[in-house]
Amino acid sequence: MLNDRYLLRVAIGAAAFDAPGLCLEAGLDTHDRHPPGQDQAIARRYGFSHAVLAGQPHCMMYADHWRVSAGAILVWHREQFG
Repeated sequence: MLNDRYLLRVAIGAAAFDAPGLCLEAGLDTHDRHPPGQDQAIARRYGFSHAVLAGQPHCMMYADHWRVSAGAILVWHREQFG
């Protein structure tokens, strides 16, 4: 869905989300897939937290170091919900 949103084929209003969220940015992602600043802009638009995982590839949950991504989600969740 978000990939279609990037191409402006699906409209998603900022009011669509009424819950905290986390936008993780893969530091090793390619600019053709995620232009610089895109993930941070998405987080800002929807009021989400944003974090860059410098050594992670695009498919960060399937990568060798998936625990780094899972750890970032866990830390964020604990900060949000205790």
